[in-house]
Amino acid sequence: MIRDIKNEALVALGEFKDTYPDYNIVFASISGSHQFGWGTDSSDIDVRGCYQIPTENFFIEDENEKLPMTIEFKSKEYNVEFQMHELQKFIKLTIQPNLNMLDAIFSDAILESDNRIYESFCNFGKDALSKASYAHVQGLVVHMKKHRNKYNLCDPKKNLYIYRELMRGIYLFENEELVNNINELSNRMPEFKPTVDMLLDHRYNAKFLSRDEQEVVIRVEMELEKRMVNAKEYGILRNRPKDDLKKKVNKFILNERRRNYNTE
Repeated sequence: MIRDIKNEALVALGEFKDTYPDYNIVFASISGSHQFGWGTDSSDIDVRGCYQIPTENFFIEDENEKLPMTIEFKSKEYNVEFQMHELQKFIKLTIQPNLNMLDAIFSDAILESDNRIYESFCNFGKDALSKASYAHVQGLVVHMKKHRNKYNLCDPKKNLYIYRELMRGIYLFENEELVNNINELSNRMPEFKPTVDMLLDHRYNAKFLSRDEQEVVIRVEMELEKRMVNAKEYGILRNRPKDDLKKKVNKFILNERRRNYNTE
């Protein structure tokens, strides 16, 4: 039986809203392996997004009651895991720019959104896209490589995460477009497609890499890293987010806090 990924995620989103009824969903979208291009029927479903805490909650006098800026939640009914950030934290991460937040905003699997706020998020995301995300990409690659090298160099899934991160960064810097699916990235960067296809085949067939295949994967990985450095230096993407972006975002947050303030 083929899983209905979107329906499972929507049911789980209902559980989230029942658990946190006072927190309005700004938007939620499917992320993780099902968006990245190597999800299977046994893969869990990752949901990333943003919620908004009522403004009056920030005036609670009880110092022991800390408002959650990030909520990690797991569905009881389905294998769905949420990572949701409060509006201010989410948007601040977006304009750093953090590509994971931008992936969530520009996902083609939006589950629910407050269209008025979501449209502003999309505009802020476009203004934030820049080579300033290089540090974020590099940090993720280093973290993923340490994890792979510690546990299993021959695990195709761990290598796919590294490839996707490098290819996503390269394509963004060279073409001013954020693409998060490794199949689409490899179609647009065909010189890397044979290695990506080999990793995907091993992933779907639950096979580890042979020693020779592992050597190929590492060699191509080094080529990707060199190309990303060149893409950062010579790609057409702007170097920094737009100059007035922080000012616009701060004004937006203030206005949303006012709009969401119940004085009754």
